Amino acid sequence: MIDKIISVAFSLERNGEKNISINEYTNLMAASKTYKIGNGKNACSFNLVHTTAGYMDIETKKNGAVAVWVADSFQVKGVFTDEKNNHYAEIEIKNKTFRIQFESLLPQKIDIALFNKGIAVSTENNANKVLSMHLQWLLEQFEEQNTRQILGWKLKDNRLIWSGINTQPPLLQYKLTENSEKIYIEKLNDFIKNIPELQFVICTATVSTLLAYLNITEKIPVSSFGVSLIGKSSTGKSTALVLAASLYSSPDDEAVFSGFYGTSNALMYMLGRHNGVPLCYDESTINNGINKGNFVYTFVEGKDKLRLNQDSTLKKRNSWLCTALFSAETPFVDIAENDNLGLGVRMLNLENYVYTKSSTHSDEIKTFSRLNYGIVGNLVSDYLLKSDSMEIKKDMRK
Repeated sequence: MIDKIISVAFSLERNGEKNISINEYTNLMAASKTYKIGNGKNACSFNLVHTTAGYMDIETKKNGAVAVWVADSFQVKGVFTDEKNNHYAEIEIKNKTFRIQFESLLPQKIDIALFNKGIAVSTENNANKVLSMHLQWLLEQFEEQNTRQILGWKLKDNRLIWSGINTQPPLLQYKLTENSEKIYIEKLNDFIKNIPELQFVICTATVSTLLAYLNITEKIPVSSFGVSLIGKSSTGKSTALVLAASLYSSPDDEAVFSGFYGTSNALMYMLGRHNGVPLCYDESTINNGINKGNFVYTFVEGKDKLRLNQDSTLKKRNSWLCTALFSAETPFVDIAENDNLGLGVRMLNLENYVYTKSSTHSDEIKTFSRLNYGIVGNLVSDYLLKSDSMEIKKDMRK
């Protein structure tokens, strides 16, 4: 562990100090790092050490050895960069994780930036400057990681976790205006009752979470697949997609619901964030100059095509595992025209089905979806995390 925290048997109040024994002083001094602030008569030294009681300065005074509080305890977990080469420190406090730009850790900003995250920092005797110097040194010890955020399943320290509404900041959105999740599920069931076409759309969306889960836990070689809702307007296609997207996040969240637009690279980058979270493309036959047959093959393969960096080294490939739902008045890919049956097993076309009972039913579903979202994805992932993956695998094969 790079950011090592020394265990101590005492507590330390904010802006306070505490006398410590000779043994404690010796042990803490051995683990401390010395920093000097100022010049000449105004110069002072800090022996900074990170402990379970917080960051502290180890000093000797007339009344003996003392530990002086500098900041609350938090742990630096890693260093991340984004596509614009902005650098972030990943910080954990009380089992919550957040990312903060390097710039916010400069001496003139660090106390306010960290206090906004619930971490108090002393400004007495330039202690905030010392903490800034220490973090700048500490961050240099970490290897940079790409900040691309995965929606859905991922392994962290060999432990399966779900990246969604519970991450900091949240990667998926959650809103519940019903009195409880149970009542929400009851109303959801009422909306899809006796409409097998709409039920199929909902199942297609949620199976995304199950497939990615089994791929990780049981190494089942499953693939992404797409379902295209084809038909005239006013048949409820877009409404079905709005409801499907709302199972995981707000229908206004482009991470789960968007038009089929943008460059091929942009679409691949967006797909590369998905590992168990479905993606809904409305009006997918919009002409954006992309070869849709190639897109389907790449989507099902689950990996972006090989690319080179400017130095001729291979770029890291985007990868994903999820389901995708498309809606359009004409087929996303015309299998007969392309004379390619391979596309037929990768993209299921549902032609001329109706997904809502009436315009009123459609409006009610859209209103419901925009007032309640993120619930099903959270419930399904939580259920799977608490389950035995072998038993889930057996149930799926029954």
